[in-house]
Amino acid sequence: MLIVCSHCHATNRIPADRKASEGQCGSCKQQIWQGKPVDLSEAQFAKYTAKNDMPVVVDFWASWCKPCRDEFKDLEKVYAHFKDHPKVEVLIVNARGSGDTFASIQTFQNQNNYALPFFIDQIGLATQEVGVEAYPTLGIINNEGILVYKHTGYSKAEELDKFLINKIEGLLNLSLIHISEPTRLLSI
Repeated sequence: MLIVCSHCHATNRIPADRKASEGQCGSCKQQIWQGKPVDLSEAQFAKYTAKNDMPVVVDFWASWCKPCRDEFKDLEKVYAHFKDHPKVEVLIVNARGSGDTFASIQTFQNQNNYALPFFIDQIGLATQEVGVEAYPTLGIINNEGILVYKHTGYSKAEELDKFLINKIEGLLNLSLIHISEPTRLLSI
């Protein structure tokens, strides 16, 4: 399995039965996930999405956005559900234009005791690539780098955690089947 280091952004091969969060980067020798906000350039976003052997859940947010903050409860459940799964990646991306800084995001993360992996899209290319027009915007990118689900907004009535878990498990099951060409499963 291929996974990207959150420190140096090198792509690493990790045995499929090993937790991605426990891996050590072959390039910089750091733990692959460091648990603090990471700057996400265009090239790095491409590495996390197009060059991973796993589905990626990506959520774009801003700290002043109440629906974004409410959504984190469900995203924490999804992250906890797949945390030990070696083939699922979650990126919580603070979108360009939010007004947030590395320091404010780190404070926000610490004050709320979030285990979620926070990234910052300072340049705005990841935000543009997914087509974010409002917050929160949630997407799922399959293991071939194709955006297969996109949703904007949040309501507690959605049961987002259960929906995402089912959607991701469906993608994991699909990855066991050989698909000859990339197929767009769902695009909203």
